[in-house]
Formats: sequence, structure tokens, C-alpha cells
Amino acid sequence: MKQLILYGRGGQGVVTAAKIIAIAAAVYDGGYAQAVPAFTAERRGAPVYAYVRLSDSPIDLKSFVYEPDAILVFDHELPSLGVDLLKGVSRDTTAVLNWSKAPSQWEFRDRFSRVGAVDADALGGIPNIAMVAAFSRTTGWVSLEAVVKAVHEVFGEKGGRHNEDVARRAFEATVLA
Repeated sequence: MKQLILYGRGGQGVVTAAKIIAIAAAVYDGGYAQAVPAFTAERRGAPVYAYVRLSDSPIDLKSFVYEPDAILVFDHELPSLGVDLLKGVSRDTTAVLNWSKAPSQWEFRDRFSRVGAVDADALGGIPNIAMVAAFSRTTGWVSLEAVVKAVHEVFGEKGGRHNEDVARRAFEATVLA
């Protein structure tokens, strides 16, 4: 089983991103998935978290994720708000960043086995779809085609076409380190 934590701010589509990853894995890639949002009445801009589990077999575990195999960081400035991006990570953890610089320039780069970075804000306004595509490129745990199908399922025909374009551009633009 692979466990993910998505870190972002209210309004960045973190919960929707978790849902899309779960749909892509469970419906279109033939696995099992669980998406768990973790928020209350946060205002736009406040820290938001979501958790995802991906597996080849049914998932019985019902809790937050404490030792992630991957983290998705929608806003690299979250540590300045007291968010501990390193909580529970190991040297085997992968990180996916919304970041306009080379992933090697991230201050926490050496704490992760692999880092993927994409300038998600520049690609689609709300960074969620670009981040899901960057996650696909960085880990290979869900396919880009499954992500595209899940995007169409969640956003319908019009929104699906626009977000498919964002996903495909983000996948190609993701830089790995």
C-alpha cells in the first residue's frame, strides 16, 4: 500500500486532487484507493490536508496517514505557517512540489528519495490538476491516462477538456530530481 499526504491551502483544490487520484487509481487503473479530507471550517488560504491510500488489494485501514510514501506540497511556503512537511517522512518518501525552480533548490530536497516539481500555479490557475499530473509523472503510481479520465469524470465535458490540457502540459513540464 502507498500512502500520501497532500498539503495546501484552502482554495487550491487539495481535496479535489485527492479525489481525482483515488478515482484514477481505483476506477481507471484497476486498483483500490481511499481519499480522506482533513479540514474543518478553514477559510480560503488556511492550511488544508488530505490523505490518500493506493493499493492492489482492498484497504481496511481507516485513519489519517502518519508515515507517507509521498507528499504533495501545493504551497512551498506552508512551513512559514507552522506546517511540518517532514513529519513522518523517511528517506524513501517522494515529494511533489508546486515550485517554479529546479527541485534540487528546495531546502528539504535531501530528505526525500525523489522530488518532482512543476509550476502548477502558472499552468492552470488552481494548482490541483497540475499537481495530480506531476504526481503521476514523479511516481508512476497512477497513469496519466487514468488521471485524464478521472478529470473528465469529476469536471464533466467542458471542465474536463480544459483540465485535461492542464494535466498533459503539467505532466510534460514536471522536472525530476
